[in-house]
Amino acid sequence: MGAMDELISPVVVARLRAALEAVAPTSDFAALVRAEGAVRGARLRQRVDVVRDALLDDVPAGFAAAERLVLDVLEEPRFDGWMIWPTTEFIAARALDSGSTRDFDAAMALLAGSPWG
Repeated sequence: MGAMDELISPVVVARLRAALEAVAPTSDFAALVRAEGAVRGARLRQRVDVVRDALLDDVPAGFAAAERLVLDVLEEPRFDGWMIWPTTEFIAARALDSGSTRDFDAAMALLAGSPWG
């Protein structure tokens, strides 16, 4: 396993969960807890997919819930670094899954106007 794979480490996933729990304290993020262990031994792209899928499982269905969570976590100081990558994948997937042009446009605007855009 290469050093790049460790950019999304169990520690990074735990930090992402802590940042999300700070803005959504009633959520338990159970899939994200499981993802902390699931990223071990995986390649970087696989790790991103594991975390994205955990977010898709943990966040209530629909684009609006995903958008609200991302807008909120952008204000959380602990939300930084490589944890941003799977979060962008999550918001893009949720927008595409909705099939709505409005959601797609909102996701692209969110991504373009965010610290990662």
